Amino acid sequence: NKITAYNKWLKTELIPEDKIYPVVLAVPMSQAGAFTKSTKPPKKETKPKKEKYSSVAEIDIKKVIAASYILIVNGTQAIISRDGDNSVKLSARGKISKDEFLKYNEMQSFEEIVPNKIYYLEHKRKKAMVLFHTVQSGETIWSIAQNYGIRIETIRDKNRMDDNEALDLGRVLWLRIKRPKNKPVEYKAVEKKEIVTVKTISSGVVYIADSTRFIYSYHKALAGETLFGISKKYQTPTDSVMKWNNMEGYTLSLGQLLIVGAKERIEEPIYYSVVTGDTFYKIANLYHVSVTELQQWNNKTDLSLKLGEKLLIKKK
Repeated sequence: NKITAYNKWLKTELIPEDKIYPVVLAVPMSQAGAFTKSTKPPKKETKPKKEKYSSVAEIDIKKVIAASYILIVNGTQAIISRDGDNSVKLSARGKISKDEFLKYNEMQSFEEIVPNKIYYLEHKRKKAMVLFHTVQSGETIWSIAQNYGIRIETIRDKNRMDDNEALDLGRVLWLRIKRPKNKPVEYKAVEKKEIVTVKTISSGVVYIADSTRFIYSYHKALAGETLFGISKKYQTPTDSVMKWNNMEGYTLSLGQLLIVGAKERIEEPIYYSVVTGDTFYKIANLYHVSVTELQQWNNKTDLSLKLGEKLLIKKK
C-alpha cells in the first residue's frame, strides 16, 4: 500500500475520519495539477466523550453506539462494534494497528467481529473492579474476560485453572485476588438452559452444544493441524472426537472449535476448613445451605466449632 509506505504515522489501512489529516502521495508530475490544496478551514477537533464502567453489564449499548463514545471499562479504553464492522475498521477508529487490536482482544485474524459487543484499544487489566462472577449458561472464559476488561490468563491464574479446563455452570470466579489454596471452589444455583451457541467464523459456522451433564474441553483448529494430531495431543481417540463433533470425515476448517474431551459431572463433596471467626451460620450462608443441613452432614448436635476442623459441604 503506497499510502502507508509514504505515511509512516498511519497504523491502519484506513485514514481516521475524526479530523483532517495531511497525507503524502507520490504521483507523476503530469498529474500533479489534479491535486489542489483545500481552502476549507480544518474542523475543530473535539475529544470524544469517555464514559467509565466497571463491566459491560453497566453499559447502555444503543446510547453508546449512537454517540460514538470511547468507553473506559475497568480503566481500559474500548469501543462498541457496529453492523458491518471488522477488525480493520475498529482498529482505524481506535487509531491502533490491526495486530494491536487482535492482541488486545485476544483474537485470531480469522475471527469475525460481532455487532454490539465491546472491543478494547489497549491491554486489558490483570484484575477486575468487581470481586466475583458466577458463570452463566452460554458464557465462555473469553466473553467473561471481555465483559470485565481483564485477560484470560488472569481468570485462569486467579482461579487456579488448567489451560484447557472448561468452565462449570454456576462456578464462582475470583476476579480481583487469587483464590486461596485452602478455599474450595464455590458454586451457586443458576438457571440451567440447554442452549446452542452459534459462532460464526470465516470458514463456516460451528454449533457448540452446552450441556449440564458433561464437562467439555475445547480446541480451536489452527493452520496446518490435523484431526489425528489434535487427537494425539489430547490423548483422545480420533473416533471419539469425530463422534462428539458430529464429523463424517477428517477435514478440518481453520478456526473450527472441537470438543476434545468430555467427562460426566461428578458431584464431589467439598470440605471446608474452619478459620478464626467462623460460625455455623456464616459457613452455611457462604455455601447457601441451612445450619441444620450443615449439622446433619457433620453429625453435630451443637454449634461448637474448632479451629482447623473440616466440615463436609454437600452440593444441592
